[in-house]
Amino acid sequence: MQDRNLKDYLALILRIDAKNFSTVEDFYQRNAYFFRPVSHSGLHPIYDHNSSIHGVPSVNLVRAANLILEVDTESWDATCLHEKIAEAITSHATTDAGLDDNPLEVKIKQFHASQRAFSKALHSYLRWALAEGMPGPGIGDMLTILGRTVALSRLSDAANSVRERSAPRCEAEVPQSEAIASR
Repeated sequence: MQDRNLKDYLALILRIDAKNFSTVEDFYQRNAYFFRPVSHSGLHPIYDHNSSIHGVPSVNLVRAANLILEVDTESWDATCLHEKIAEAITSHATTDAGLDDNPLEVKIKQFHASQRAFSKALHSYLRWALAEGMPGPGIGDMLTILGRTVALSRLSDAANSVRERSAPRCEAEVPQSEAIASR
């Protein structure tokens, strides 16, 4: 909530998520992550050791999410945040489209497919990082409501969780089935 009062904070959330309001209890359950810290200890398996989501490595998602750090306090609104997320998606798809001998129309299709897959993966990652994967308003609106300080703290915690699980494991930590398969 940072420096906003509770009434203004609730009004923001209600305005953004009004179409889903049914009861106060349901509203709280649906939007609980706006009122309490989130936990990344129960890390979703898709962000586990060297994993990927929708074919995108978790470390690439962390890198893309870090572009949000570039948005300063004065520019911290849904429009600017949506633009920064779109920039992250486009820049990833541009570098991932491939340099092969395919005709231009095939490369364009590859680019769009890469862009769609990365967009889906990044939005899933951001929703997990900011709201433990819970449904709710769009990511830009969610970032705006949470405020820059809280949002960046949650993104940092999520990135640290992914890095911890992406770090190379020593042989003692590798399950016996994996250790046998690697020999």
